[in-house]
Amino acid sequence: MNKPFKTYGNINPTKFRTALQTINGGKSATGTPIFPGTQTGLDIEQVREFIMNQKRASGFVFNQVIGSTSVQISLPGDARLLLGISFDTSTPGDTFDLTINNNKFLDNVSTYLHSGNVLLNAGFQNFVSYSQPLASKNSIQLVSRSTGAFLNTFTVYYI
Repeated sequence: MNKPFKTYGNINPTKFRTALQTINGGKSATGTPIFPGTQTGLDIEQVREFIMNQKRASGFVFNQVIGSTSVQISLPGDARLLLGISFDTSTPGDTFDLTINNNKFLDNVSTYLHSGNVLLNAGFQNFVSYSQPLASKNSIQLVSRSTGAFLNTFTVYYI
C-alpha cells in the first residue's frame, strides 16, 4: 500500500526547511532553497563570481558540404574569453578559418587535428586551447573546407 510522501528518510520536510532557515540566519523564506553555495561559507556575491567564471561550451551543428561551408557563430553577451575550440568529426586534409571581430584568428588550420576523437586519443583535453579576449558583441565566422559531406559540430569553450 502506497502512502503519501511526507518525509524523506527520517527527516520531516517542514523541520528541515526551518533548520535551513536557522543556519542561513533566517534570510530564506519558508519553502525556498538557500542560494546554492552559501552552505560553504561564501556570500552570495562570491558564489555569483564563482559561477560567472565557470567554463562554458556552445555547440554549433552544421551541414558540411563538399567544398566550403560558412557558419556564423553567436556567443552570449557575457562571454569574455575564448578558451578553445573543437570539431566533432573531420577527415584528414580538411581545413578551416576562424575570424573573430574582423580579425582572421586561425587561417587554413587542420580541422582533423581539432576533432574530439583525435584529441582524446592523444591524451589531451576535449578541445584545443586558444586564449582570445572577446567583446560583449562578437562577430565570429567559421569557414570549413572539406572533401566530404557530413553533419558536423563546432564547439566553442569560453568564460
